[in-house]
Amino acid sequence: MNENEKKFDNKKKRIKTISAVLAVIIVIAAVITGTVGCNTSNKDAEYELTQIKKKVEYTSEGKPIDPLSLVYIGEKAEKKATKAGIDENLEATAYPTNIDTSRVGEIEVTYTVTNKKSGEKKKLTAKFEVVNSQAPAFKTTVSSKEIKLGDKFDPKTLVKNDGGCKQVDEEPNKNEDGTYDEAWYTVTSNVKTDKVGTYSVKFHAVGTNGVASDSEVTITVTEKTDESTKDESKTDSKKDTKTATKSDSKKTDKKSNTANSKNNKTADKTNGATASKNNSTSSGNTSSSTQTQQKPAEKKCHEVYHDAEGHWETVVTGQKWIQDTEGYDEFIVICGCGATFPDDNAWEAHALETDHGNYSVQTIHHEGTGHYEDIAGQKYVIGKQAWTETVCE
Repeated sequence: MNENEKKFDNKKKRIKTISAVLAVIIVIAAVITGTVGCNTSNKDAEYELTQIKKKVEYTSEGKPIDPLSLVYIGEKAEKKATKAGIDENLEATAYPTNIDTSRVGEIEVTYTVTNKKSGEKKKLTAKFEVVNSQAPAFKTTVSSKEIKLGDKFDPKTLVKNDGGCKQVDEEPNKNEDGTYDEAWYTVTSNVKTDKVGTYSVKFHAVGTNGVASDSEVTITVTEKTDESTKDESKTDSKKDTKTATKSDSKKTDKKSNTANSKNNKTADKTNGATASKNNSTSSGNTSSSTQTQQKPAEKKCHEVYHDAEGHWETVVTGQKWIQDTEGYDEFIVICGCGATFPDDNAWEAHALETDHGNYSVQTIHHEGTGHYEDIAGQKYVIGKQAWTETVCE
């Protein structure tokens, strides 16, 4: 080893010794003052995200919910937080900024948390589910109903089916998540329209979310009053009375005319006019009687219920975050003179040349990159509302 090499080696050893002494001094100062050197700061306390609610209720109007109102972000603690909020030393934003409650399904929210003191940023994620726990829009319009013996009866006339439920004979296949492709209902009835008595009609309706509702209507079948027989009896009675009156009137007129013919022609003319008037009146009565006999029978009307009509559409129910690149930390060595180096080896070479022995390390965090993708789902769209038709026979 020549003289220059020995000199450089000694200088390098001296720099390392000075650096070691400085490191010890910095550690002691950190213990006393709570700092980590002139160019470093305290390590930030670890913090975490706690989901206060994992499920939110579906609303038809799509009421937005702020994702920040569903979580607590703060320092790790033994006890989990029970109330939403953000630690006073932190700031947080969420994407998406609102949860659309009109779309049933899962949605992932990404929270960007910033430490107010150090400026350090961190991404946290949480998944929420929009659920529809409401029963289908299917209800009975009455609790009881009376019908006549022999009348036609349709259970559909007892309900209002705004939810577009489809009548089925048995429960359809259920999806793995407990939902159905379409809303449905069944009818259980023991009604006998040919026998007087009290009966029951039961409805079991289930929405696409799997939530069910049950309802029941009491049906009473009563004796039918024969109104047509009564009307015919009244008509025959009136006809017989008018016929008898007409016959008596003719006999009286005949006797009167025979007696008056022996007196004078004037009486004959008068009686003739009277007879003509009586005949006209009789003719009017006969016409009236005929009209009574031809009176049409009363129509029987009943209501027919028609289900709502619609179709299923594929809609976006939420979004999920797809990570493209991972985040990473970059370390930079900063010399006391202000020069920066990618690692300590490069700094040492600089220190040997300049005889600088003071340095610090700065950490720069680079966020990962990614994008959001839509989550598809099914939504039932009603094209025509349910309606009731009055049918007369």
